[in-house]
Amino acid sequence: MQLVNYVGDRTLTPDDNSLEIKDYLSDEILGSMPNIRKFDFLDAIGISKQQAKEWGKRSLEERISVLQQAGASLKKDDSVDILVAKAGLNPVKWIKRERLEIADWLENYGDYLRLVFGDKAVERDLVKGLGFIPVAASSTSYATQPYVTIEAIGAGNSVNLKLDSTEPFSGAQVAEHLREAGAPIQTISYDRKAEGRGEWGNLLFQHSARMPIMGSPESITGIVYGPLEDKLTNEFFEMIKEHLHIPEKVVPLTTHGGLGYIDQNVNLEDAIKDVVESSAYQIRVCKRMRELVIHPEIYDEAIEKLSKAYSELIVGPVDDYDTEVPKVTQKYWDIYVDPYIRSANGNGSILLGGKLNEPTLLENPSQAVTGSECLYAVLGVRKGNLNFAFERVEKMADHTPHNRILEFSVFTQNPTIYEDAKKNALAYNIHHNEPTTKAIGLPHEGKFLVQELSYIQGAS
Repeated sequence: MQLVNYVGDRTLTPDDNSLEIKDYLSDEILGSMPNIRKFDFLDAIGISKQQAKEWGKRSLEERISVLQQAGASLKKDDSVDILVAKAGLNPVKWIKRERLEIADWLENYGDYLRLVFGDKAVERDLVKGLGFIPVAASSTSYATQPYVTIEAIGAGNSVNLKLDSTEPFSGAQVAEHLREAGAPIQTISYDRKAEGRGEWGNLLFQHSARMPIMGSPESITGIVYGPLEDKLTNEFFEMIKEHLHIPEKVVPLTTHGGLGYIDQNVNLEDAIKDVVESSAYQIRVCKRMRELVIHPEIYDEAIEKLSKAYSELIVGPVDDYDTEVPKVTQKYWDIYVDPYIRSANGNGSILLGGKLNEPTLLENPSQAVTGSECLYAVLGVRKGNLNFAFERVEKMADHTPHNRILEFSVFTQNPTIYEDAKKNALAYNIHHNEPTTKAIGLPHEGKFLVQELSYIQGAS
């Protein structure tokens, strides 16, 4: 499939210098996209800055209508589901669900804005954009690039979307529907590792009103300070990375980590179902449950049910609609999964799995595992009460930029336990009887992204 770049009224198609898009696990070529020239790249920035002024004049009601129209058309468009799955190594079953969730969110974006800003701000058209927002987030599904793009446009900004080099299909598809509905969006693609391209991310940053950056804190270093790398000593550049100053207009989305706690007063069947989804669900890696604390009174029963559920997960090719966990190659396993399991097994034990393409349960995994992400269905389990779960959250938070993890799910029928978690758990989002991976329409790192990319007219 050929993807294009949109620069104003021009459509740029792949040529002899185009970029190949490959299956995540093989050399199968899934498509291609342009390797944009610098002239067109700079033109896209200029057009986006002009579009920001024009889009800013549109009423909030008009902007919401555009997003609703895009959502309605996206909901019916399954043309790239399998391509997204193969490029991003995510089962198409989950990709389809992600697309439908994003489409539903778009269709109900007005209600979402009322939740975030209140009825008065929406009815009086007080939510205003900041200008031009570049989106260069890495992507493996609809939950990353498309999410950031929608929030930027919904806030009242124009967007310049750099299609991801690994999985560009979801971003390109959402951009297409937004553009056709009338949203101000340019799409570009280029090889950022090519000679002379290292500074392009910095150019996007310099011209932006604000710039959301997802991934690790090092991503910020590369975009904001990258052009200085060749001009500074290695020691000085490493010092910059270690004591990273994040410019005010950067919106860092770099926190990660999910943990769960099952109380003794619980509907265990429902809790296990949500735990499996939280930990085996490949798409929102930063929100996935890495560790689960189970109350001692129900530990053995819960482990039995959890082991059964994990053993019944369907492992297969990502383009099979029955697949729940992707079947990976030995090379992938050796690089991304086996080291994680071996590290954990140093201080703990393997309860289930542990071999190629086996969903895995680890009992009492090592501390090193708590601070890393495993790109497979692997979950650590421990026995303990709620206070012990708080301690585990705190240890996981030690490995995050702001000493707070993203998600903590509490499974209990006792409302006091949930209230206690809201007060004491070092997590941005506290879930009650739901997966850690529930994300669309929730705050990220304590604040809705649309708030970070807008202002309220007349607010002091």
